[in-house]
Order: sequence, then structure tokens, then C-alpha cells
Amino acid sequence: MANQSDDDFIDDWVDAINQRGIFARPTQEARRIVDRSTAAEFAAALKSLHGIEITSICDGPDPPDVRAQVGTRWIGLEMVQLLKRKVLEKRLRASPAFAYQGQFEESQWTREEFERRVNELLDAKENKYTARQEDWVADALIVHTDEDWLDWHAIQGWLSGLNFRPRRKLRSAYLLLTYSPLYPKPHWPLFRLYGNFD
Repeated sequence: MANQSDDDFIDDWVDAINQRGIFARPTQEARRIVDRSTAAEFAAALKSLHGIEITSICDGPDPPDVRAQVGTRWIGLEMVQLLKRKVLEKRLRASPAFAYQGQFEESQWTREEFERRVNELLDAKENKYTARQEDWVADALIVHTDEDWLDWHAIQGWLSGLNFRPRRKLRSAYLLLTYSPLYPKPHWPLFRLYGNFD
């Protein structure tokens, strides 16, 4: 980032994260900030849970969104946000005093909706890269979310009965929730949807 002070960068980073990532601030730089930060949290969780160390996290050429290393091997990480777009759009359009009015019911998640939305995101990424680059494959798709009413305990229960079909262009897929003070581990909650980091 040419001609940008450290303070300006930190301000942009905090603003991008606080505005729900790339949805509310769809600039290229905001997207890169969120992608790198999410990849760093994914790396911390993966190391803690599975002993796999991801290093050298940097912007990718799109695809992938992020490049990183596992040992000496370069890997590609794709990112996608899981969110209730219509609820968030209403909230962003409303005046601050009424941003959350009447949205409690719409904000709730069910197991069926969660399964459907995750499959839609997996299919969308698969279709995008099948059409775009026949020989390219992501090492992992990180489905990340900051949804208020998706908590790690509910997800853990839901995932025990769900099987997500592997996609050809996505070797593995993970769900990463933002930090929860009730989560018993010192990192963001991470769940494997399918595949492995081989």
C-alpha cells in the first residue's frame, strides 16, 4: 500500500472488520484485509486443533484469495462469507436508532437453512472456478461468518448429522466463526466440513 501510514492501515483494517468485512465495504483493499485476517485466524485454529502450521500468509492472485505455506509447499485458500444478506441490507439502510428493529426472527438460523446456505456457497465457488480455470484447485475453502445468531455450540450439534459433498475444485472446506468468549479454546471456532489438509 503506497503512501499509507501504519495508523491509516490500522484504521482501514478496524473499519473493514467492524463493518462486517467485504459486504459493507466492497473495496479491493477492504477485501484483502479481511481475507488475510481471516486466514491468520484459520491458521491459528488449524494449528491448535490439528497441529498443521500455516505460514507466509499473503494476498493471492485471485484465485486464490490468499496464498500461504504449509512447510515448503505453497497452498491456495479461498474465502467466502456466510451471512443473511437480506437482514444485513435492511440493517445498513436503516437509521442507527432503528437498525435492529423487527429483525430478531429474521436473524435466527435453523439447521436446514444453515445446510442449504453452506451448500449454496460451496456450489457457487465450485461453479465459478470450473468455468474460469479448468486446472486450478483450492487447497481449502474457508467459509467464515460473524452472524450474531450462529453460535459454535449449535453448529457443533448440527454438523454431527450433516455430510457436505466434496467439490472437485475445493480439496477441503472449513467453517470459521469469529471469536466467542464461551468457546473453550484460545482461537476462533473452526469446523471441518469435508476433506483434509494433505
